[in-house]
Amino acid sequence: MSNSKTTGHRKIYSAIIIILVLCYAVKFMNIDNVVVPTSKLIKDQKHKIKLLKAELVNIEKLIEKRKEKKEKLGRMSSQYWQSTDKLPTNEIQQKIERIGKKNGVILNKVGAPKITDVSDNIQAIDITISSTTSIKNVSDFLQDIENEHPLLIWHNCVIRPNRTKDPTLVSISGKVRAYILKPTVENYLSGRQF
Repeated sequence: MSNSKTTGHRKIYSAIIIILVLCYAVKFMNIDNVVVPTSKLIKDQKHKIKLLKAELVNIEKLIEKRKEKKEKLGRMSSQYWQSTDKLPTNEIQQKIERIGKKNGVILNKVGAPKITDVSDNIQAIDITISSTTSIKNVSDFLQDIENEHPLLIWHNCVIRPNRTKDPTLVSISGKVRAYILKPTVENYLSGRQF
């Protein structure tokens, strides 16, 4: 009888030791972090995946819209003067003078460029000019300014006869405007900045 008692006690002690070893293993080996894939857990994970896929589709659409907007802005930017390190004020003045000279319009006055912000992305350079010449020369000058690329436009323009009685020529005065992309936009379009 004592043998069977001892054998029973041994079995109990062995079971307690096995339980303690298992508890120790669970605690120190992070076995308690093991996730059992229940049907609720699987259903929840499938729902999360579905939401993430929908979010991914929305992000892809947003990326595509931004790409299209950037391409459109790039196409539109060809009408603007570029400013690399400094504003191209001298280049614009010289361009206006060359167009005038080509059309027989000698500019009596070419004012200092005035720079204004049109928007967060665009600046304007206004250059005041004046001349007295024939109506044909003025007409050709106006046409060539309008056809210039990058864009030059008349911000304001006044044409009047040089004399009230028996006019022989016309006087033209006004401001020619050039639009310039700010460096941040140029950097964005060139891919140097996002």
